[in-house]
Amino acid sequence: MFNLPKYVLPIALICFGYPSEKQAARKLTPRFDQKYIVSTDTYHRLSEAELTEMVRARSDQFAAAGERLDGIQNLGHYSYLKKFGADFTIEMSRSVRAMLKSWTG
Repeated sequence: MFNLPKYVLPIALICFGYPSEKQAARKLTPRFDQKYIVSTDTYHRLSEAELTEMVRARSDQFAAAGERLDGIQNLGHYSYLKKFGADFTIEMSRSVRAMLKSWTG
């Protein structure tokens, strides 16, 4: 319907309520420009040039920080570990496995 490639699915996160004082005061996480993230009516697969442009500033910033003590070598490695090594992701993966197992016996 939206010209989605295999394994791509639309998701959305809607938050309701107000941030606590501590949350409101925290430094916001930088986000990519919407032109790279939001697709309207049909999926837009980014070209290699668009992907390069999208991550250029963050990659340059990461490289300028120098060698890391934790062994992370590049922005992709850092992003992967931050996303998939987070306690929330680990718990969500466990929960989904348990749910699927209960459905399939």
